Amino acid sequence: MKNELPPAALMISHTIANWEIWKDQFDAQDDARKAGGMLGHRINRGLDDENWISVYAAVGNMRAAEAFVEDPAMQAAMSDTNVTSKPELTWLSPVLESVVWRRTLPGMMISYTVADFNTWFTGYKIADEMLAANGIIGHAASHVLGDPNQIVLYQQAASHETLRAYMANPALKSSLASSGVTSVPKVVYTHGGWAKTY
Repeated sequence: MKNELPPAALMISHTIANWEIWKDQFDAQDDARKAGGMLGHRINRGLDDENWISVYAAVGNMRAAEAFVEDPAMQAAMSDTNVTSKPELTWLSPVLESVVWRRTLPGMMISYTVADFNTWFTGYKIADEMLAANGIIGHAASHVLGDPNQIVLYQQAASHETLRAYMANPALKSSLASSGVTSVPKVVYTHGGWAKTY
């Protein structure tokens, strides 16, 4: 799936009581997700709270995926006793993907608002050199479906120290300002991986 953009994606975030139990239950639903229009997934666990989970699911069939999410069996799974917070669902429109899929890596999820998507995206597409120079080895960009000015990024590096240093880089702050970012970036540091294509 690397470098191939799906038509849409679904991000589901919530907390859990036990990683091993949740992961076994999640893996048992692979066939159901495939039948529900999904192409594959990537899982992120929070760095500060490893029981915070965010699943990115690539979507090939939007209508089937919407039906899957509304299915009573899926609703029951999301309200399982091992899920300890109300799941937050965000539908996304992927616009760029160059992530490392096949191994677990330190990552960060970044979200912010921009004044104009096209202006922002023009700048982001030419930022590969700056990303690489700052140790970013994988990255993806999406916007919230229906609101292109709500941006969601995912970036990977060899260490969380590298990611934190990049976020503190004055050149990044200048780049964000010049590309029309209008809100303070929200950053969640993660361990990301456990990826699979269906």
